[in-house]
Amino acid sequence: MTRADENRAAVESRLNRARAEQNLSLVLEPEALSEALGLTAALHDSDDVLGHFALGWLYWLRSSLLPEPQSRHERAAAVQAFVACFLAGLDGIPEPLMPTVAEHAVPAAERLLEQAAGHGSPQATQASVELWQRILESAPTDSSDRARYRAELNTALGLDYELSGSRDKFDETVQIMRGQSAAEMLSRLETLPPGPERSSLLAELRHMFLAMYEQSGDQNHLEVAVELAQAALRTSDESAPGHADHLAGVGSALWARYQRWRDPADLDHAIDLIRRASRLGTEEGYARASLLSNLGTLLRARYELRGVPDDLDASIARQLDALVALPDGHLFRGGFLHNLAMAYAIRSRRSGHSADLDLALQYGRQALAFPLPTGLRPEVLSAQATSLTTHFKRTGDAASLDEAIGFGWEAVADTRIGTPARATAHTTLGIALLLRFEHLGTSTDLDTALGILREAAGATPDPRLRTDVLTSLGNGLMLRFRRRGNPEDLDEAIFAAGTALADALHDPRLGMFLLNYGNALLQRYLISRDRADLANATNALQGANALGSNTSGQQARILGTLCDALTLQYDLEHRRRVRNEAIRAGTKAVRLTPGDDPDRARRLLGLGQALVRHGSTGRVSAIEAFAEAADAASSPPSDRILGAQNAAVLLGSDRSGRAADLLEAAVRLLPQVSPRRLDRTDQQYALGQFAGLGADAAASALKDPRIARKESGVRAARLLEAGRGVLLSHALEVRSDLTALREVRPDLAETFVQLRDRLDALDQHVTGNGDGPVPQVTGAAQTRRNQADSEFTETLARIRALDGFASFCRLPSAQELIAESAQGPLVVLNVTETRGDALLLTPSGVTVVELPMVSRSQVADQVAACYEALRAASDPRQGSRKRRAAQREMHGVLEWIWDAVAEPVLQTLGLRSATDYGKGWPRLWWIPGGLMSLLPLHAAGHHHDPAGDPLRRTVMDRVVSSYSPTVRALRHARRAAGPSAPVPLRPLLVAAPEPPGSGARLPHVLEEVAKVRALLPDARLLVSNGPSGAGAAPLDRPVKTNVLAHLPHSSIVHFACHGTTDTTDPSQSRLLLDDHSVDALTVASLARMDLDNARLVYLSACSTALSARTDLLDETVHLASACQLAGFRHVVGTLWEISDAHAPDMAERFYSHLRHNGVLDADRAATALHSAVRETRDQFPLAPTLWAAHLHVGA
Repeated sequence: MTRADENRAAVESRLNRARAEQNLSLVLEPEALSEALGLTAALHDSDDVLGHFALGWLYWLRSSLLPEPQSRHERAAAVQAFVACFLAGLDGIPEPLMPTVAEHAVPAAERLLEQAAGHGSPQATQASVELWQRILESAPTDSSDRARYRAELNTALGLDYELSGSRDKFDETVQIMRGQSAAEMLSRLETLPPGPERSSLLAELRHMFLAMYEQSGDQNHLEVAVELAQAALRTSDESAPGHADHLAGVGSALWARYQRWRDPADLDHAIDLIRRASRLGTEEGYARASLLSNLGTLLRARYELRGVPDDLDASIARQLDALVALPDGHLFRGGFLHNLAMAYAIRSRRSGHSADLDLALQYGRQALAFPLPTGLRPEVLSAQATSLTTHFKRTGDAASLDEAIGFGWEAVADTRIGTPARATAHTTLGIALLLRFEHLGTSTDLDTALGILREAAGATPDPRLRTDVLTSLGNGLMLRFRRRGNPEDLDEAIFAAGTALADALHDPRLGMFLLNYGNALLQRYLISRDRADLANATNALQGANALGSNTSGQQARILGTLCDALTLQYDLEHRRRVRNEAIRAGTKAVRLTPGDDPDRARRLLGLGQALVRHGSTGRVSAIEAFAEAADAASSPPSDRILGAQNAAVLLGSDRSGRAADLLEAAVRLLPQVSPRRLDRTDQQYALGQFAGLGADAAASALKDPRIARKESGVRAARLLEAGRGVLLSHALEVRSDLTALREVRPDLAETFVQLRDRLDALDQHVTGNGDGPVPQVTGAAQTRRNQADSEFTETLARIRALDGFASFCRLPSAQELIAESAQGPLVVLNVTETRGDALLLTPSGVTVVELPMVSRSQVADQVAACYEALRAASDPRQGSRKRRAAQREMHGVLEWIWDAVAEPVLQTLGLRSATDYGKGWPRLWWIPGGLMSLLPLHAAGHHHDPAGDPLRRTVMDRVVSSYSPTVRALRHARRAAGPSAPVPLRPLLVAAPEPPGSGARLPHVLEEVAKVRALLPDARLLVSNGPSGAGAAPLDRPVKTNVLAHLPHSSIVHFACHGTTDTTDPSQSRLLLDDHSVDALTVASLARMDLDNARLVYLSACSTALSARTDLLDETVHLASACQLAGFRHVVGTLWEISDAHAPDMAERFYSHLRHNGVLDADRAATALHSAVRETRDQFPLAPTLWAAHLHVGA
């Protein structure tokens, strides 16, 4: 036991005896004083609170028994001892001593508050709050020091709120201040003469009313706060110690009022006062740093109001001064860094200088590295997200945008629903997601952005912030209208933009709101052709232009959109003044848009359209504008392609070959329009915008006078290969043969496979419709997809850098294309509005056959006739006479295909007569593309010619036809399952005669099952016996999970079921199995598979080789191509709805011919189908709809 312990024990023992014996005289014994003095000496610089407590009570009891003046000295000793207990929060101090003890604790409380403010310590701040609360509670109600104590408590509570960001802490602050009775303070104020005490009380009241205003939003509280601050300043002069504080107090009150009413006079006065305070103040450390930072913030606000560059430069200077004044390592340093980052970010938007943006990002990252108050962190995250978004706009760096969206989600997670901070975070995130949608086309980003912006718009109390939210929401709705064409989205976008404009008539950013409103009206005019919309749009845009902008980027957007509006107005009025004004606006917009700005191509496109209206005078300049847009490397590929297309159209029959070069460059951009990072639906949409681009490029190449005809044919073939099946090419990249790579770099091969699987898995994602909040997983999934795509691209580059792997996953060379014709000629058809050609790939090279009867419109007429005949021939409501007429119409289509396409091709190839069946059949592969892919080329001919005529004019009597979407797809099919040879049979037979909810029954499916099973006796059978699958065990039912489980172990697969084509999203076309309504077997799900043992799949279902969307015909998105991609070398599909009654016989004939020398050989699939179709044709020669639909796709 230490000496102090011994002394404390002695005093405590004496006190306990005095209480127990009720004999207070024990404390007056000489030994008592000796013990007290010993304990006093032992407690010197000690934090033994219990020792001080015992000592205090001993002296207090002695003072109550002794006469004056001894009593006064003992009481003073008691107070001194109890101060340590008070500071420690110990209860039990004698009540009469509490006011005096509290007063003696004030110096320690002031040091603690200074420490808390100086180092930003949460622990010290909380301790300071509690200590000042005890001091205030202990002070007499009539004490003149209570105002000072309240001010100190307010400072501590404010500091605590800044550190914690807790609204509860803030509410507690106001509640405590209200508890001191504003009426009481105001009443006391009237009794005080001018002087420091009165000034202090006025300042305290100003603090209180500002806090009450922030909590309630009551403008009366705000006005009282301003008046009190001004009154405090009037009672002070420059020589007074607290004058700088009073100047700053008025400045902060005026700043609050400016934020409410946006009166520029308040902002100017606040800046003047706080600037004077910063010059007068002598304090260093946190207080001075805070004053300088506040001044910088106000200067930044004035720049945003008036656009005077000096204010922004001064703001940055003051924020830098504040950082210098702030002690190193201060906990609030993150907030000061954030203020500096904000100023640099705004200056970067004004100047366009990358150095300012880099500094904004640098200081923003440093700010996030500090422990930020809870309330400030979302603001810093949102600001950093905005700077990263700007960085993406300038550089096109997708990683910056992904990082911005990540910060945006963090900011949202750190805010409470219904608060302004939440609305700000939502708006920032929404803008970033909309930008990613604009540049990448990811529809989940669009729907997610609209969902969170709707939530923000409905929960934003701040009118100014609400205008920002409505603006972003309107922009997003307009983007969705452009994607999906729903007029309701456009009307809502106009309403949102109009509401924001009405609320912003006095906002310094009025030009931006006019731009958004005008742009929305302009979009509606394009569909409504309502002249009022165009007139109002033009007026709004001219108003925005007249107001100007303090950023060149926004001014360029205003001018570019005005150029578009004036061009449309010229189309209506044909007034030269309007046209010339459009050209001037477009020219200035281009001049204000830097060469590396992603919007550069868009501005050039607008200017080009205006120049076109200038006739021959503007034509040359328009061509140059469009060509420059095509060459704008930082712009979205879709804008660049539009530039190339527009320039090529204007060049027309120009003999320079420039059009061919431009279109070739555009075709090379198609993979960038639909990158792997997009899901399949978004890829389809992106490519659908440029339907026929490959065909136009190939046709232009064939007309290029600089190149010999044979070489132009090779060039055209390669362009068609690049311009068609872009989605297929993406998929084939990840299904490349890895055998050679595994021998050289097994690690890279494994990485390649892992990334391929990740990309496939990420095709499954959460989507929303934009009408409500969407889970964060949506944005996270897209970010993961982007990361996987970047890693995949990097891995491809590493593989291609290896010796011998330069062509890995690239489009085949001309030699590789030609090499695929070794087993038979490849006929690549190309049709444009002005010409038709067949490119014949044979071992000797590429031969171009012109097809003078063929153009896009002529083919469209035949397609329409074909499918109208199909409709009439299969309609049971039509009489037999009309159905026979429909069959004759179908014969007419087949005859046109022969005359226009097949005969010139076969004549050139030397296939001029019918083939002797006994001597074997030549093979030929059709690669049709475009509208030609909707016609049965394999069934073309004059089938009424005599059957024995050696010159019978039909394709099926001269060659065995097969199809392939592209040459590359054919190459994949031939290599998909190894060498061509019979394999051990593992057949799978899937039959769904009446899938639930389909509303249609296939009565002959079970007959087909019986006939096929007789020829495939070892087949695994998945079949349902009723609409609910009754009669089949769960593992034997035709459901997706069972089918996918068996496919990897089956070489031959036969489906007998319904098939449906999704005209909106072809990747969702499906086979109707028993679970199709909950988990469909779609094109997308089949295409993701990679089957090693697959040889043949027979799709006895409707339209399994039909692409229903004409804008995606070059992509051949259907079930047959999906099966080919999954690994089947051979696919039997159909172009249209087939007859259920005749399907069993066609299947039986096919499998009978598939058998060779007693063994089923999947590689005889094309010949077997050819024989089955010919036999059916011979049986039903007058009904081509029964036999012309079946076709073979693959090797």
